[in-house]
Amino acid sequence: MVRAFPDLKRYEGEILLPRRQSGADWVLQLLRFRGWENPAERLKRRTGWAPSPESLRVVNVRPRRRGRENFSFQTTVVRQPSVSGRRRRFCLYFLLWLALSLGINGEILAEEKAYDYVIKGALVFDGESLVPKRQDLAISGDLQGVTTEVIGNCGMSAAPVEGPHTGEIAAVWRREGVEIPSELPWKSFKEYVNESEFQGLETNFAGLVGHGNLRSSVMGMAPRAATSQEIESMRALLGEALDQGAFGISFGLVYLPGIFASREELVRLCTETAKHDGLCVFHIRGEGKGLVEAVREAVEIGKAAKARIHISHLKAAGQNNWPKIDEAFQVIESARAEGLSVTADAYPYTASFAELGVVLPDELYQDPNRLNRLKDPVEKKKILEKLEAHYRQSPVSWDKIRVATVAGKRNFTLQGKSLAEIAALFRKSPVEMLIDLLTMEEFKVSAFFHSQSEAVVEKVFSKPYVAVGSDSIADGSVMPHPRAYGAFPKRLASCSKAGPVGQSPCWGRTIHQMTGLPAKMMGLRERGRLGTGLFADLVLFDPALIRDGADYKNPKVPPEGIEWVFVNGKPVVQKGRYQPVHSGLFLTPQR
Repeated sequence: MVRAFPDLKRYEGEILLPRRQSGADWVLQLLRFRGWENPAERLKRRTGWAPSPESLRVVNVRPRRRGRENFSFQTTVVRQPSVSGRRRRFCLYFLLWLALSLGINGEILAEEKAYDYVIKGALVFDGESLVPKRQDLAISGDLQGVTTEVIGNCGMSAAPVEGPHTGEIAAVWRREGVEIPSELPWKSFKEYVNESEFQGLETNFAGLVGHGNLRSSVMGMAPRAATSQEIESMRALLGEALDQGAFGISFGLVYLPGIFASREELVRLCTETAKHDGLCVFHIRGEGKGLVEAVREAVEIGKAAKARIHISHLKAAGQNNWPKIDEAFQVIESARAEGLSVTADAYPYTASFAELGVVLPDELYQDPNRLNRLKDPVEKKKILEKLEAHYRQSPVSWDKIRVATVAGKRNFTLQGKSLAEIAALFRKSPVEMLIDLLTMEEFKVSAFFHSQSEAVVEKVFSKPYVAVGSDSIADGSVMPHPRAYGAFPKRLASCSKAGPVGQSPCWGRTIHQMTGLPAKMMGLRERGRLGTGLFADLVLFDPALIRDGADYKNPKVPPEGIEWVFVNGKPVVQKGRYQPVHSGLFLTPQR
């Protein structure tokens, strides 16, 4: 983007007519490239000015500073008599700043340049074939590949935020250790998209609608099944978001408030999603003892709603439950054989990450008055006795549960320690330590749960319907899950054990699971693979050096071996160094 800005200099004193377009049409084209619908109407609403053909003239361009806003316009003139001169200058400056600062491709003005970048002699995986090809790649504008984040998973999304219970939505995020403002500059999904685009995106976004948002917006955190009218209100809110560009709906059926959802509620919402050809993404009700039943529930809902189903972070948690993964595969593959679209994703780690409270029995975890009960000394004693009995019947490996983040400074030093270690430190039983920590932090504690098997993880990745995912929250916390920094490099590095690039099919299969496969799952027909005229991003890495650096003790260590990353044709990593370029797009479904 920066390299092309100086070419504006040669247009001083001229009407902007690149590629035989009027200046106004050119700017509108740039904004359409950003995914804006009816950009002329939106600009008129924001600025009071509607561009018309041949209405823009650049009078002077001067350098201001290096960086994202590399050049500014000293003087501009808009030839449109119906708007005052001062207003015209403001509107045009706003318009051009908006177009350029959002990462629009400057190559449109640099017509004498055939390509922005040429990558010579690369060993190329195209996202579909398992076999690489040695070839040169020319990048001109938005090329090919994918560097896209699917956001709004596990029943939690940034939008919509509607109705009288918006404060409840902040509470849902707070339990994950994520603090969001009580007042947000958006309510609807479309308003969120617009705000994100205005601020600028470093990667592409594809958004899901969190079921928790729908439920909280309609009925708060009420611990009960929704009425038919409440379901209808959720359905209407969902339909609006899908019309505004959401790719589907996500459910978090082990979290509040999704845990209270009835079959009727899930089927009706998935039926609405299916009408828009959207994807229904499930964090299923159980990943341990109830794994098979939970997978079967998601599949049955898909059949009833005639919807595409996706299971998030497929796994078997708990050593006694590891053998159940084979039966879960059978349920999925039987449904696929019947013609139902069922896919999944997984991350290459043996520890999950969630709010610490999920380890509690449902009776206590689901109780909206749980914190007050634990603060009452008499009630706490009764609860502690019940919990001790519960965990004798259903043992928990307290040394396998490690505190990740706490909300307050009081227990900051406990981050990274297991519950067994913390209990010994305070000379308490692990159960008492659990409820004391949840009470002190008001349930705003997240944790690592080391409950999976490397062999099972590999077995999950061996399935052709499973994509690679990170399942991470970029919340800026001190102790995130290492997958936030290392999931994809870690998975690629595992292929080194299988053999060199070009000899082992592991490389091609794994890259397909990161590119072409998830793009197909999401319905992104022009992404996830290499081809002339396709959108995409590229990652250039050294297979001999690629590795993850993050672990559970030091989870914020960046990976090694990644030299270049292109997002929509713009380099955001150059020679291993991050560049603050906002060239991402908020994607909309290609329905």
